[in-house]
Amino acid sequence: MLARNIQTARKKMGLTQEELADQIGVKRAALASWETRRSKPDIDDFMKLCNTLKIKPEDLSGFSFEGELSAFQQPVIDLAIILANLPPSVFPMIRKMILSLSDEVNGNKPDE
Repeated sequence: MLARNIQTARKKMGLTQEELADQIGVKRAALASWETRRSKPDIDDFMKLCNTLKIKPEDLSGFSFEGELSAFQQPVIDLAIILANLPPSVFPMIRKMILSLSDEVNGNKPDE
């Protein structure tokens, strides 16, 4: 499903494999392998695809985050949806903030 969705979204945007590959910073061969199911993009490239193709991660992957998150409390679901729509460049900062908050809540001293 991912392979077909990448190809469909790329064509909808009127991009060639070469143009899309250039925009997300990969070789055309890598993009071609994603579209033919020979490989899958890593999370950074996946998020770049989503941003460039202007498509939600769950729509590109065909995976419903909401369905998988149904066992969690609503604040966790809300946070997961927010995170899914952020650019990958902010993930390290968010991770650091969450770890710091967790340490503070659990009474752990931060590493010096």
